[in-house]
Amino acid sequence: MREAYFMAFVLSALSTLMIYSYTYHNEFYPSIYSLSGIPEKQTNRLVELRGGEITEIDKANNEFVYKLGADSIKVKYNPEHPLRKTIHGRNYLLGIYREGFIELIEFHNNDYNYIKYIVSVFGLVILLYYLVKEWRLKGVRLCPKNQYD
Repeated sequence: MREAYFMAFVLSALSTLMIYSYTYHNEFYPSIYSLSGIPEKQTNRLVELRGGEITEIDKANNEFVYKLGADSIKVKYNPEHPLRKTIHGRNYLLGIYREGFIELIEFHNNDYNYIKYIVSVFGLVILLYYLVKEWRLKGVRLCPKNQYD
């Protein structure tokens, strides 16, 4: 009976998250596609974008093109702040949307962010090795047969 209540709770929590994502998420975190759909409605709106890449930098006009998936948008920045591409990681962009471009407020590079996934794979391999070595799992034998018998 407890399992049924737990499963009902999990399913209702997932359903609530899906409804939130479908209805409210684009209001607070608009995508580049939704920004370009109705530019008059989105003007002077605070925009937060994560995980895109800088494709073209125009230092003469202090702007660059930020590509996120298949969509891209022009971003104007202050020349006093240094700008560079991210090295094996993700970036974070915060700005105000104007008609057709974003005026940059903050830009952060999280360099070498993907290293944690590589380290996690090594940790998982070590964990699985000790798990199989110490505990006998039905149907799984990586150690010699006479060791457990």
